[in-house]
Amino acid sequence: MEAWRTTCPRLTIWEDAVSDGLVTVDGAETSNRTFENRFNSDSFGHTCKPGAGFAVLDDQNVLPLSGDDESVSVPLPFGFPFYGITKTSVNVSTNGFLTFANGSDATAHVNLDPHAPAAPFDSIFVFWDDLVVDGSASVSTTALGIAPNRVLMVEWRNVTFFGAPGNRVTFQVQLFENGRINMAWRDLDGSFREQGASATIGLRNGATGSPNDALVASFDEPAVVDGTKAEFLRNGVPVASAGADQTVASGSSFTLNGSGSTDPDGTSGLTFQWVQIAGPASSIQDPKKAITTVAGQPGPKTLTYRLTVTDQFGRSSSDEVTVTVKSPK
Repeated sequence: MEAWRTTCPRLTIWEDAVSDGLVTVDGAETSNRTFENRFNSDSFGHTCKPGAGFAVLDDQNVLPLSGDDESVSVPLPFGFPFYGITKTSVNVSTNGFLTFANGSDATAHVNLDPHAPAAPFDSIFVFWDDLVVDGSASVSTTALGIAPNRVLMVEWRNVTFFGAPGNRVTFQVQLFENGRINMAWRDLDGSFREQGASATIGLRNGATGSPNDALVASFDEPAVVDGTKAEFLRNGVPVASAGADQTVASGSSFTLNGSGSTDPDGTSGLTFQWVQIAGPASSIQDPKKAITTVAGQPGPKTLTYRLTVTDQFGRSSSDEVTVTVKSPK
């Protein structure tokens, strides 16, 4: 199987690249300029993670699903948490999406922004378009792993577009027992249609009207190229800890310690930024380190510093610490 690209498919508008002279369009084109890594989230905390390095799974079990605007219900081999609710079965649509709600339209062929009230609710949009599973295409599943690390894969292989049988795409979604969602796309040529110009990629919660919670990775944008991968996971806000307030002797240097800051996702990608927000100006040796030193100050003085920690998805929090410098003896 060919190599897969690892990125989050969020578009940098194709037309902008053309107008900026970055690409020349003289027919079907494929360009890395069509997307960039943008950190986008929904209010539940789902985040599209760029640079995902997961493995693509092979399909094993062909579903009894074919034709145009059809769907089939598939029992899940484990309880899958989605927007805080455990799911036990899923409807698989020929039109490139999954929906957990029986009352949602599992055969909808006109793709919408997931925030639209009429969009299928409680759904995962892998490549929602007006697709057809004809005699040269299939939809398959496979389940792997041991609890609590199981995964279910659904793949749409070599599906075509209604009214455009010359275009075909293959894509898959992986549902993990812990709620993580992986998506991957392949066998895409340089046509805008195959790159998602009329497709929706993203998530929507179970709200049946508006407003609803949704994450839009791509909507009617040629944002994916052959080999694109994306990972969707719930990302908690990091917790900044600037340490306890302290009192120091006049003229003595002191330490700012943010090593107690935590990331609920267990990632090691936190960045740190110290700034002084009150008191006479002082010199922070390295404001981008978790633990840093401040040059000594003659007292008496009261100095306040703010620490901001940011995770790899751009979510951040802040905490403050006050340092009291005593009067000289």
